[in-house]
Amino acid sequence: MTTDYSTTDTTQLKVDFADLYLISTGGIDVFALNWNRADAPPPYSLSVSENEFSYQGHTYLVNGHGAILPQWVEQIETEDRLAMFIERDGRLLAYASEPTTEATDEESAAESES
Repeated sequence: MTTDYSTTDTTQLKVDFADLYLISTGGIDVFALNWNRADAPPPYSLSVSENEFSYQGHTYLVNGHGAILPQWVEQIETEDRLAMFIERDGRLLAYASEPTTEATDEESAAESES
């Protein structure tokens, strides 16, 4: 791993794709960061290759999350956002990005036409 998790700033973290692993479940693939060995609590904000993610306030079981986790990821993706997780103590903390700027620009153009 290239990232040192023992940072004094526990609200934000920058990581590389090399730090992540892939979860494949329910027909979706989504990235996750293993936080089980970190001393600090998981961050609120996460930056991965210029994509900014924020904690969404809910978690899923690592084992036994059923169809709910893939449904949430699909919902986030239909909103033109990216999803990812941080694994900590048998739970997956849900993170999502803001809508892509392309989608935001399209929405702004549609609103100004109205």
